[in-house]
Amino acid sequence: MGKFWGMTSLHNILQHIVPNLLNQDEFVWWPSTSCFSVKSAFDRLSIGWDQALTLSVEKLAALKLIWKSKTPSNIQLFGWRLFHNRLQTRDELAKRCVLSGALNLACPLCLGFEETHTHLFLSCRVAAEVWKFIMEWVGVNLNPTILSIPEHFLRFHSGVCRRDRNNLCSIIIWLSVVRAIWLVRNNIVFNGRGKGSREIFFMAKLLTWDWFYAAFSGELQLSVTSWMANPLQVLL
Repeated sequence: MGKFWGMTSLHNILQHIVPNLLNQDEFVWWPSTSCFSVKSAFDRLSIGWDQALTLSVEKLAALKLIWKSKTPSNIQLFGWRLFHNRLQTRDELAKRCVLSGALNLACPLCLGFEETHTHLFLSCRVAAEVWKFIMEWVGVNLNPTILSIPEHFLRFHSGVCRRDRNNLCSIIIWLSVVRAIWLVRNNIVFNGRGKGSREIFFMAKLLTWDWFYAAFSGELQLSVTSWMANPLQVLL
């Protein structure tokens, strides 16, 4: 049972439950709350996983910034899953016995290395080219040393927010890049159609504009064409 992802935890929860035929079943969220809320769910997960004790300083700092970003809620959740290595990359699927064999674990973008979170979003040849284009676009020069994903996020944020009037633009840009990489990766896996690094870069810029415009539409004084050509007009 333990080899199946999540089954051990489920067994540990259920082993203390004693059925009672005299009582009618009912839905119960959490004993201390009368109904579901996002806050109560977050508190429950924090207790269950001892989150504050197990997360690194970098990951905690990155997660706080993600939740403060003005990106769509599903993108914030995507960032949370990425920092926790909870996306269904091929190495994670192998841990759950969904995939096996070296060929099935290869990165869909480069086909040269096993697909892990760090490889797919940072060290993959295609991803590295995308980040190079992004750095040139926003005028940031990061050390090419492969970092953990939260560390990469924090360094990018620190580099961009020096010219970022609200410290949120850098978060939007970084999330747009990883989201574009993930969308292209999935298109390769499920539809057999991929894109090159230039196309992923352009997709990331479009996502950035969409989210940025939705968050700051009343404050923008430039067109999408100007944004594509020189985002520093906004970041200054």
